Amino acid sequence: MGRFVNCILLTFSNCEWSSKVLHWNVLKCLVGLKKLKVESCKTIEVVFDLEGAKDEERDYVLAMSTLTLTSLPNLKHIWNKNPQGILDFPELTRLELVDIPKLDHSSVEKAISTLELKRLVVDNAIMTWFRQFPAAHFTSLEVLGLQFLYDVNTGFPYSVLQKMSNSKTLIVKDGLFEEIFPSKQQVVEGNHSAVVQLKCLWVENL
Repeated sequence: MGRFVNCILLTFSNCEWSSKVLHWNVLKCLVGLKKLKVESCKTIEVVFDLEGAKDEERDYVLAMSTLTLTSLPNLKHIWNKNPQGILDFPELTRLELVDIPKLDHSSVEKAISTLELKRLVVDNAIMTWFRQFPAAHFTSLEVLGLQFLYDVNTGFPYSVLQKMSNSKTLIVKDGLFEEIFPSKQQVVEGNHSAVVQLKCLWVENL
């Protein structure tokens, strides 16, 4: 497994051969992994398979900065076993979670709440979940993207914008709604900072 020590980027696409992406025996060899992308894999249920990890191997730190998970219809867990806090992503700053309808949010909730994300791209289902987090969790966020927005009137409702005071870029892709930003009636007077900070708005396939 020493051949994986220098691996910094892994991409899994259209995988039909397994329900798990990385087994613990392989994962612990990927000490230099910076970017992981898993997309369009119908059979994947777990990204990190931690079965077999021993107590003495706890608190394993993965130096990954980017995690992209898209179009995974059967993905249920980011990891399937982490009772002792075996896996940690302290350097993760870019996260994309799109079109993963069966994801168990509790499997990543604790980790997400401790990250200092700079780029976050999610679909409407995930964003609805993220709204429960206080604004303090988003102070480092520079780029926010929403994809596959349906059955909503506003792309970025005020409940989301008010938490993104430092965001410079907003991305809206593949959606069907009436407005990107809330109307003036929805915005509390004197709280426009989230919109004022924007430098870039990327709109695609609306």
